[in-house]
Amino acid sequence: MLKFLLILILVFLVIRMFGRILFSSYVYTNQQSHHESQPRHKEGSVTLEKKAPSDKRISKDEGEYVDYEEVK
Repeated sequence: MLKFLLILILVFLVIRMFGRILFSSYVYTNQQSHHESQPRHKEGSVTLEKKAPSDKRISKDEGEYVDYEEVK
């Protein structure tokens, strides 16, 4: 039983070690590709990106929604 637990712990540690190595290389390559895809701007410069105007959900003839309030 002790031998089984020691082997299980050893396998867990080896898998964890390889997982960290593989994950860190994946994160490094992902950061490099993300860093290259972003345009570089001078530090302190401000960039404004405007959104396209969205279509209204209701037509103009429907009016404005007024919350109903009961009066007693």
